[in-house]
Amino acid sequence: MKRRRASSRKPAKAQQTIKAKRGATPKAARNRRLSPLNKDAEIAQLARERDDALEQLSATADILRVIAGTPEDSKRALDTIAETAVRMFDAANVNFLRFEGDVLRFVSAAGPAVAKLREALPDIPLEPTNPAVRSILDNRQIPIEDRRAVLPNEPGEVARILRDLPVRSQAFTPLSRQGKAIGVMIVTRSEVRPFQQGELDLMTGFADQAVIAIENTRLLNELRESLQQQTATADVLKVISRSTFDLRSCSTRWSNQRRGCAMHSTLSFSCVRAKRSFSEPTTGRSPLTWLDGRSRGL
Repeated sequence: MKRRRASSRKPAKAQQTIKAKRGATPKAARNRRLSPLNKDAEIAQLARERDDALEQLSATADILRVIAGTPEDSKRALDTIAETAVRMFDAANVNFLRFEGDVLRFVSAAGPAVAKLREALPDIPLEPTNPAVRSILDNRQIPIEDRRAVLPNEPGEVARILRDLPVRSQAFTPLSRQGKAIGVMIVTRSEVRPFQQGELDLMTGFADQAVIAIENTRLLNELRESLQQQTATADVLKVISRSTFDLRSCSTRWSNQRRGCAMHSTLSFSCVRAKRSFSEPTTGRSPLTWLDGRSRGL
């Protein structure tokens, strides 16, 4: 008698359950992923992201090249950053402002609408309701979807003037140095098109590069002034050491050096005359006049 082999097939109910789990939806999803149209759209998006990344890298390299090539001229670097930002963000204008006394003053600007803005607002008063001032005081980035929509409720002279200008989406990015803002970068569009997070991050990078350019120029100028002062002092001391008994030569060289650079609040002028040493404050009197007054008891 032959034994019947146990069937390896699953019961019909189980097979139906498996088919139901597989279902038509996952299959349709697989078909959609393989759709030529979707594939082309995905490739196009990846290509745009690649092109954007390459453009950002190229822009950053250009800015750093200008900063490195002209460390003594921060304005040229700021102009390059502003022009690059106008192109990258499709902006109507990009402005860099810094504190000068009791106003915010334009130090660099670019864009097709910048002339009209500069004409209407040559200087910006320090109004706490102005987002540019708030960005500096709070040291934080402030994006605004539509500035014109909030202008009617914004007090101050700046808001009154901006109501007549094509100002819509804006972003205010502080120029931060050691935890404090020294200025602000303003990017403005003439239509309502809010800035995306990636664009806001790129603005922060541009602001950091602007601070690097400003600091390079400041440190270089301070170094030059210090070297000029040290050189002037060394020249005076050299003349004094060589002209111990020639008071007029000492006086002439000392006066020339004092006019050539900003010396300290007092400058010691020593000469040997009858084994005495004199020290003259920088009061505008030459050593000869001072010594003559001393000899007459003045």
